[in-house]
Amino acid sequence: MIARMFIFVVVAAALYLVLRSVLAKKQLSLKQFFAIYVGALFIIVLVGLAVTGRLHPVTASLGVALTMLARGLPIIMRMFQAVNIWRAIRAALGIAAVKNGPSAGNQSHVDSLYLKMTLDHDSGELDGEVIKGSFTGHILSQMSLDQLQSLRLELEADEGSCQLLDTFLNRYYGEAASDTPPGSEASSLTTQEAEAILGLRPPYTKADVISSHRKLMQKHHPDRGGDHEFAAKLNAAKDQVLSEL
Repeated sequence: MIARMFIFVVVAAALYLVLRSVLAKKQLSLKQFFAIYVGALFIIVLVGLAVTGRLHPVTASLGVALTMLARGLPIIMRMFQAVNIWRAIRAALGIAAVKNGPSAGNQSHVDSLYLKMTLDHDSGELDGEVIKGSFTGHILSQMSLDQLQSLRLELEADEGSCQLLDTFLNRYYGEAASDTPPGSEASSLTTQEAEAILGLRPPYTKADVISSHRKLMQKHHPDRGGDHEFAAKLNAAKDQVLSEL
């Protein structure tokens, strides 16, 4: 028995060294190499058992194992069905929980490049903290509408942050609050002026308008040293042109 174990260790070590030498240039991952190594070692063991006449007991054992597996397969399938049924029940309970309202004290958090938003499921209150830009550290609920609209100009470079802030503005100030502030110079642009600001010439598509606005906003964003007034003009120009399409 000891001699057989010694031979097995020697063969396994030799196979390892041979495969390392042969597969050195294949750039295989460690997992791939050992998968090949174990497969080759398994084949060598089977060949060795066949040569020494000991393969029959192994195949007999495999046959018994496969027979037991075939008999137990219906039970395994029922177990999988039970798991799927349980998942369906949990999903149904989750849907019911959403319809009935969130549990007390539960909160959801959504982060973007500029904002960290929190929804309190118990009270239904939505609030957020500015985590980047000139308003860093400010809490949305403690900012004035003018400050929030100025903040929105800074967020134009990040669509995700804009959507979060618009949700807050629409909820507490109405949909108009997320538009360009009324009475500003940027809100009275003509279509021709808006096209000139955005560098557009007809004909153009909605995608062209959005692409041009994004490129210019990334260059002239207040958070990157740009001017707040020109950023407002860019936003108004985009709105004006899109309203005419």
